[in-house]
Amino acid sequence: RALDAEVDAAEALVEAAEALEPALDAEVDADDALVEAAEALEPALDAEADADDALESALDADVDADDALLEAADALEPALDADVDADDALESALDAEVDAAEALVEAAEALEPALDAEVDADDALVEAAEALEPALDAEVEADDALAEAADALEPALEADVDADDALVEAADALELALER
Repeated sequence: RALDAEVDAAEALVEAAEALEPALDAEVDADDALVEAAEALEPALDAEADADDALESALDADVDADDALLEAADALEPALDADVDADDALESALDAEVDAAEALVEAAEALEPALDAEVDADDALVEAAEALEPALDAEVEADDALAEAADALEPALEADVDADDALVEAADALELALER
């Protein structure tokens, strides 16, 4: 009986093993499929690794570019400060020019009454000169008349000189006669 029981158990074990065989075959097939899938994934994994490397390189390049940009910004800072200073100086110069122009306008406005007074004085001078013209004409005519009178007196003056000379000669002759 014990041997029969052992035989029965062995047969049951064989049946169980036979029943497990399809499952084992399925597991082997699954393992093969998993290996094939892993092999199929390998190029994708390699591509991902390459992409990661490229990304890392791009990030490094971006960091380098950022550093270069910061250095350029630092180098530009003095130039930007100088540009701001130049703008401030230009603004100050423009303000000074506006102030000077306003002062010039004010000076011109202040001069306007003096210019008007000068014009009025010039007008009065012209009027006075026009008023003096008849008197000047009369003076010229009087000078002409005086010249004519002088010309008319010249013979009489010459005659008076001649008479004086004759009187002197007569006085000299009389003096000689008296001395004798």
